[in-house]
Amino acid sequence: PYPDGEHAIHPDGVSLFFTSRRPGGMGADDIWVSRWSGTAWPDPVNLGSPVNSTGNDLQPAFTAEGDTLYFTSDRDPALGLCIYRSVRGGDGWSEAEPVIRGIVGEPSLTADGRYLYFVHVLTDVAGRFDADIWVSVRRP
Repeated sequence: PYPDGEHAIHPDGVSLFFTSRRPGGMGADDIWVSRWSGTAWPDPVNLGSPVNSTGNDLQPAFTAEGDTLYFTSDRDPALGLCIYRSVRGGDGWSEAEPVIRGIVGEPSLTADGRYLYFVHVLTDVAGRFDADIWVSVRRP
């Protein structure tokens, strides 16, 4: 009954992260998680702060180890739509930090985590737009 989508299976193989505007969120779109019980997908849990904000937080993607989450957000109006990174530690997810700025989104990582592919939307002075796929390479 909710507009759920933009999903990512966590590398643990049992956690489904996705975007939703379902009740109980922090803002517009939020990132939620449901963990396979072995027989069903239980009700999802909102990741809360610091991953989610009052803005749109969507399009989750993970490193192969599963300890780093990349996602798209418009939480800071001065930055616009950016790709953010949050790292999971002992107490939960770290404060989200912008890693790619501009009108960008749809982060996707290669299995080794070295290449981050994303969509970059470009506009001209007349307001026409196009989107290209870009790649960012992690330094060794």
